[in-house]
Amino acid sequence: MDEESRKVFSDFVTDSGPEDQVKQFIEILRKPPYEIDITEDEEDSRTKYFVATKNGKSIFVLPHKSTTKDGWWGTGKSLVERVKKASENPKHNLSGWGVALIDSEPCRGYWINGEGFLELCDIGLISPNRDGLYEIHRKTLRSQVDLAPYFSTIHKFLTLCGLTIEGR
Repeated sequence: MDEESRKVFSDFVTDSGPEDQVKQFIEILRKPPYEIDITEDEEDSRTKYFVATKNGKSIFVLPHKSTTKDGWWGTGKSLVERVKKASENPKHNLSGWGVALIDSEPCRGYWINGEGFLELCDIGLISPNRDGLYEIHRKTLRSQVDLAPYFSTIHKFLTLCGLTIEGR
């Protein structure tokens, strides 16, 4: 973790206590030095996505934290389809979408852009279970580093998702 990420993360954890890692991830993105404009669904605070904007570029992000120490994430098939469809609508003016899989700390995880997610589905490494959740396992992600790169800093996440901060 770079020094800026460590300070932001440390300040946030000290201020907020043991919060949900996804909420921490979003708050870190909002704070300096990153200052990403985050738009969440105001009608439903339980939604698992947001639009992140920096320097006029916007993407849909579906963040999820691991539900086990072994690294397992589940993301709803209907949610993926809804975000994919919305990102393709020209009126939203989005650069794309992707899934941020938070792994043990809010500043660490895997970024799978939309095309990479669909490719992982096409080759059978991610598929929906009977409950309509795409099951994603750390073992799969580690074997597909080109489609699911790991980020260990917020700056790396921003670089991977295309929201790089100017001058860095």
